[in-house]
Amino acid sequence: MGEVHLRLYPNAFSSSGGQIEVLSVSLPGRNSTSGVGGPDDTVLEVSLDPPVAHGERVTIEIEFTVHVPEVDDRFGRSEGVLALGNWFPILSVLRNGSWVDHPYFHDGECFFSESSDFLVELVVPGDLVVAATGELTSESRLGDGRVVQTWVAHGVRDFALVASPRFEVSRERVGGVTVYSYYLPEHAEGGKRVLEYAVNAIRVFSEHFTPYPFSAFRVAEVHGWFGGMEYPQLIMVSSSFYEGDERTLEMIVAHETAHQWWYSLVGNDQWEEPWLDESLAEYSQILYFEWVYGPENAEAAFWDFVGNPYRFYIDSGEPALPVAVSVGEVSDAPGRYRAAVYLRGAWALRMLRGILGDESFFRALRVYAEENAFGVATGEDLVSAFEESWGGDLDWFFEEWVYWGCVPSYRVAGVGRVAERSWMEVYQSLEGCDGGAPKSMPVEFEVDPCGRVASWINSTWVNVSLPEGCEPEVVLPDPDDEIPGADFGWSARSDGVPATPGGGSPGGSSSREWTSPVSMVLILAGTALTLAFAIWLGRTRSRASSESWSSQEEMYGAAAGI
Repeated sequence: MGEVHLRLYPNAFSSSGGQIEVLSVSLPGRNSTSGVGGPDDTVLEVSLDPPVAHGERVTIEIEFTVHVPEVDDRFGRSEGVLALGNWFPILSVLRNGSWVDHPYFHDGECFFSESSDFLVELVVPGDLVVAATGELTSESRLGDGRVVQTWVAHGVRDFALVASPRFEVSRERVGGVTVYSYYLPEHAEGGKRVLEYAVNAIRVFSEHFTPYPFSAFRVAEVHGWFGGMEYPQLIMVSSSFYEGDERTLEMIVAHETAHQWWYSLVGNDQWEEPWLDESLAEYSQILYFEWVYGPENAEAAFWDFVGNPYRFYIDSGEPALPVAVSVGEVSDAPGRYRAAVYLRGAWALRMLRGILGDESFFRALRVYAEENAFGVATGEDLVSAFEESWGGDLDWFFEEWVYWGCVPSYRVAGVGRVAERSWMEVYQSLEGCDGGAPKSMPVEFEVDPCGRVASWINSTWVNVSLPEGCEPEVVLPDPDDEIPGADFGWSARSDGVPATPGGGSPGGSSSREWTSPVSMVLILAGTALTLAFAIWLGRTRSRASSESWSSQEEMYGAAAGI
């Protein structure tokens, strides 16, 4: 190997005054040259002379100065709080003989790194309260009032810290883990709630995924434009949520804590396959509500934070992109990035759980976590874990819902009867795309007064048999909205004469179209929303309404966790 690449992410903040100034680079016992380049000057290229052989070790000494911008961000300083995320030269990943140097993505993650060991010595003012990755192993005072802190972390992908002289700290033990909450004094009540949420999240995720592998976990309040941001053993939560809707704050903490498994423990290329950590974290936040408060609470949380926002997005005319988009495909459209990777990804996992059943689904997540712990996983690894657990091929599901876009729309075109046997004709079209093959999914139908009927719908037109003697009056496809997409039901004609099949087009003249109650509410509500509002709405209330938002900013912010 003749060269090494390290990432200089602070240079992506040059427009606001951020920079990492490399003062010197040296390799004891070797000749070397170095230069800064790559996207936004975020790559430090260091030559190795002579080249490093396989298994050989090399030491690179870098002297640098970091200029922290005055911005509300994961890397910035604002109102007495310092947030240092992605702040030092960190080794790129060598993949297939080439260094991976993705551009910086301000609206999400682009980070990709291997697990490493860190020993960091900080010299800080004596009144500064520091939250960082790892464990504080020693602390000593200097004569000038400063403090020397030594932080040690093993098997982590990054080292981040948040600091403020105004921080107050609460802590609690759960199992063998000490959970810390760092918050500003004016947000003490919210900071203590955050501690409760984080303790709950560490507990339930450890029980259901695999035990949290470290002895400390920290949540720190920052001033940020986002909801939350994850780092190993440390998450940042934006100050604006500490006094807002408690449920949204809890969602943010649950989502970012889930990243301790999906990103920190099991790594992935966040530029090429962002769905591997974000889709899993987004669905894990729903599982959090289920495991802490019960299934009904989780169902409400799903519609608040995933289902309704995605339906509004589709109803606004935006494309139903695949879950497995790369950041490069949507870097100029953060609304589409969020809808595909977070919302559609979480919905797809929810559907997969319904198909596999709980035992197979959660066994697969445990297998995925344990087999890829401290390594870097790919989409193939996750698919293999589900197939291994279920004992069958799942390529069809992942191709249709993860690697391909569109959402299906089911329309009951008509109902017919021959002797005592009734059947209905179901038409499947695709929304949010320019066309493609029909999807294959098990679909439930609410047949009044005959109960529910389930059938696989796997082509454009499908005939579905109804129970013997059934004389349906109303048929609603997918009544619980398990599958995204607008659906249209059927009813008998007003004179009570059963409708006949619709012939060559959905919804023939002898039938009357009925939308599901959810679709009707969404269509009505959607007319009053702008496109941007539809994309970023965090908590609409068509399915699970119990409280309202106090401001439009809260609605936007609920969807802004990264």
